[in-house]
Amino acid sequence: MLAGLVGGLGVAAPTAHSAITPAMQACLNDAEPSGGRVPFTIGNSPAAPPWHFFGHPVGIGPGDVVRLTASGSIKIGGWPWDPSFGPEGTSQLGDASFPAAQRRYALVGQMGMNFGNRDRFLFFGTNSGCIMNTTPQATFLYTIMNDSRTSDNSGSWSVVLRHYRA
Repeated sequence: MLAGLVGGLGVAAPTAHSAITPAMQACLNDAEPSGGRVPFTIGNSPAAPPWHFFGHPVGIGPGDVVRLTASGSIKIGGWPWDPSFGPEGTSQLGDASFPAAQRRYALVGQMGMNFGNRDRFLFFGTNSGCIMNTTPQATFLYTIMNDSRTSDNSGSWSVVLRHYRA
């Protein structure tokens, strides 16, 4: 089970001592999401941009829970020898041109409106686990490949966001 408050970002995972809300319990049980399933693609084309912005116009409300699952492969360059990565990325952490605390070439993102703050990115990978909006207002979820240059990428990840309403 995920533990603790995730970096003071207004998102939380359940702890052994926290109250489990109905939305969190539904997510943990992998029940059908009350807010629906939202499939999207991360890549490098008009049909599959390198980022996705979820929440407009309704947003992820206070107490809502989301879970992302992802699969696929993205090649990170144009040369034949350039590697490809799935949503887990590499074990190497990013540097100043990446969200530094997260794995390079992984599926990452953040809740909230401050998308320029690289310290607030969360690692999602192939399964984000259950993430709750603990702020008192509706917010947005921004997802992206942790790559400082996505313009030379090819391939894509198929992502499904499950939204459990509070």
